[in-house]
Amino acid sequence: ERKGLLSFGLLLTLWAASSGLTSVMQQLNVTYDVKDARPWWKIRGVALLLTLMLTLLVVGAFSLIVFGGFAQDWVASHFGWSDALRFAFSALRWVIIVAMLLMGFAVTYYFGPDVEQKFRFITPGSVLGTILLVAASLGFRFYVANFGKYNATYGSLGAGIVLLLWLYIAGWVLLIGSEINALGEHYSSDG
Repeated sequence: ERKGLLSFGLLLTLWAASSGLTSVMQQLNVTYDVKDARPWWKIRGVALLLTLMLTLLVVGAFSLIVFGGFAQDWVASHFGWSDALRFAFSALRWVIIVAMLLMGFAVTYYFGPDVEQKFRFITPGSVLGTILLVAASLGFRFYVANFGKYNATYGSLGAGIVLLLWLYIAGWVLLIGSEINALGEHYSSDG
């Protein structure tokens, strides 16, 4: 009985998250100044697939940020790495993190709006978005740790409020990067 409840909860969570991504897709269409001509089932299907892909990429990237240092220290303590090897491992970890974030932006910018375009892994908007997302996440983490007392004020709802605020920031970053890409495509096609 509990397995069914957990499965139902996961499906509801996926549906709610994809509904949020459907709204992001609508805003991406506004950014590109197009009207979405896809049928509703295709929009919802794209939103569900994007939700799954972004969850894997973003959660994977931020897991590497949070737990990568611990994994690096554990491997180094068991195998006795030199400082150069530790640095190389750390650099590789950050290259993977940036690549995962760039892929998340690239996939969203390609499949989100209803426009004909070539898939590009690296665009000005995805690079700016990745930089802004990392900077905003670090700044938001500093704010929550030092100034925002959400747990004291809201109790156990504090973590949910912090997550929603971070998603709001991430949404803005996504739209800023999309606007940069749309402007770049607009002016490069005119010139």
